[in-house]
Formats: sequence, structure tokens, C-alpha cells
Amino acid sequence: MIAGTLYDIFKPNHISRPIWKVHQPTSNEHTNGAVTETTPLVNDTSVSRQAEKVIVPSAQERQLCITKFLLAFSIRTNTRKLLSTRESPDSLGCLHGIRFLSMTWVILGNTFAFEIGYLDNPLQALNITKRFSFEVVLNGFVSVDSFFFLSGVLMAYLMLLQLDKYRREGRRFPYWLLYVHRYWR
Repeated sequence: MIAGTLYDIFKPNHISRPIWKVHQPTSNEHTNGAVTETTPLVNDTSVSRQAEKVIVPSAQERQLCITKFLLAFSIRTNTRKLLSTRESPDSLGCLHGIRFLSMTWVILGNTFAFEIGYLDNPLQALNITKRFSFEVVLNGFVSVDSFFFLSGVLMAYLMLLQLDKYRREGRRFPYWLLYVHRYWR
């Protein structure tokens, strides 16, 4: 991390694009370059055509690979990416609220579960569990289901976008890529 950060600081005019830009947007996609839920995992070029090409990297390409490797560990570059608040226009904003509520619910349930062992009088905690307002904590196990819901919504949303794209281009959709992408995630 130190080497990557020092390289990032003392050689700021590197040729490569930032490490987080995995996919080069096409003209019909958003132009701010942010990676979102709709960014495809695999580019549109077929894997078989890429496998047939044997390319020997030049010295400049090797230098570019080393640059990308070092920048992957740069604290400055990674902090900038982690703290970025840019959002693409086609993202589903309502999912952020569901994510926040679900995470808060999980944290609330885990806080009580881990804290109960440190109480001086655990029997007093049983009186609290009889309250109606405590049902949220007692049903905290159900909060995990909301993450399954989010996963299903995003999977369906991305698939519909990809199906539409392939339909417009007149190509057949490679369904096996859904399994590869799901496994990769």
C-alpha cells in the first residue's frame, strides 16, 4: 500500500485510466464513467475470439500493467473511489433506502444478541422482551430476507437491461453468463 500510494503521489500523470473503471462506456451509455449495477461483467466481444488471439505485450504495455497493479493498492486512489458520491442516472435509488434499513435492522439485532451476555442481571432483559416495541429486535432474523430481495431485484433488473440490449443488436443472449456473473459476485 505504501509503494502504491507513493507511486500515485509522485507520478500523478500516469497514462492509464483509474483502476475502478472496468468497462469503457459506449456512446449510448452514461458518460461519467461510473461503474454501476448496469455495468456488464464481461465485454461484448466473444470469449472465443479473444482466446484465438495471441498477443505478446510490449515494454510499454508491461509498464502499464505494473502501473495498474501499483495503483490498485494506492490509498489515495482507493479512498477517492470509496468516498465518491457519484451515482449513475439509471441506478435504482430506492434500493439504497432498503439497504440502509436492512443494515440498521441487522446491526440492532446483533447489538442486543452480543450485549446480553455482559448484563449484570440477564433476567431484567427478559422484562424488556415482553414489550411490543421489542418485536423489531426479536424478529431481526427476518431482516436477512430483505438482502435476498435486493439480490433478486438487481439480478432481474440487470437481466432485463441486457436482454433489451441484445434484442436491439439482434444477437442471442448468452444465458450461461448469468450463472458466471452470479458465481463471480
